[in-house]
Amino acid sequence: MVEGARLESVYTVKGIKGSNPFLSANATLIWLKNFKIMINFLKNITFIIVSYKSKNIIENCIKSINSISKILIVENSSNKSFKNNLEKNILI
Repeated sequence: MVEGARLESVYTVKGIKGSNPFLSANATLIWLKNFKIMINFLKNITFIIVSYKSKNIIENCIKSINSISKILIVENSSNKSFKNNLEKNILI
């Protein structure tokens, strides 16, 4: 170890010791900045799902997409009850 260098944390068998608050604060600020960038990125994404008679799998697909992004579903079947079910239970 270089003289004067400080570790952010020293990991021991009994836990973490010697935390450097300056480095921890910088890591937190970097994380927050990256988080804000990711949120803005996700707000600008639109997922387009094109399907045909996919009633059994589309619900899980929609739930796997984060709630920040927009979702556009193109269901090529003429199943009106499926469309109404999506609008009532999932999308709204």
